[in-house]
Amino acid sequence: MAGVKVRRFTLKAVDKNAQDELSITLDSSNIGFNPSQGYRKAQIACNEYDAAGEFKVDFRPAGADSDFFLPFISQEGQLAEAGVDTVLIGRDIDPLFDALKITFQGVAATDVELYVGFINEND
Repeated sequence: MAGVKVRRFTLKAVDKNAQDELSITLDSSNIGFNPSQGYRKAQIACNEYDAAGEFKVDFRPAGADSDFFLPFISQEGQLAEAGVDTVLIGRDIDPLFDALKITFQGVAATDVELYVGFINEND
C-alpha cells in the first residue's frame, strides 16, 4: 500500500497581487520533507472554483537551481479549474521533483484552501 503525506495550506485572498493571483512554493521548508526522497507523485486539489479561479502547477526537477521551474503540462495544456479538477503530478515519465509552485489566477475575495497529498508508492 502506498504511503501518503497530506498537507493543507491557506492562501489569504488579501495577499493576491494586482492580477488577482496567489502563488505558493511547496518544498522541504514548508512541507517537512524532500518529496524527491520517495514521494514521486502529488495530488493537488483546492476549494470551490468561486473562490480560487484556475490554477497551474510548475515543478522543480530534483537538484535544479532554486528558481528553476518547469510547467507541468496538464490535459490539453489548460489551466486546472479550482474546485473541479484534481492535478496528479509524477507520472513515470516525469523527472523527480523537489518543489512545486502553484499559482491561482482569478482569485475572488475568499481565501484559497489548498490540499496536497504526496504519494510514496514504495511504502
